[in-house]
Amino acid sequence: MSESTSDTWFKLRLSPSLRKRLEDEAAQHGITLTAEILARLESTLSGADKRIDDLERLTSDEEFGNRALWKHFSDLYDEIERLKSEVEAVKERLGH
Repeated sequence: MSESTSDTWFKLRLSPSLRKRLEDEAAQHGITLTAEILARLESTLSGADKRIDDLERLTSDEEFGNRALWKHFSDLYDEIERLKSEVEAVKERLGH
């Protein structure tokens, strides 16, 4: 697959184990390593947009009430804490 001239090239350093995991996933999906990485990034960003849309809907729809909002905030908090743990793990691996 040729890349369009509007694509941006980006160098990415991966540990051998992470690269292997991503290559295995790409092979299972029948796609290239690049396509696997891009699909995961797109999925992550799409998920954030959906959570923001859901939050906006919850704040404008009284039917769901405060209980739904607190549940949603709780889920967001859990996701943030999970991401913080992942960042810390990466920092440790990098020696920071």
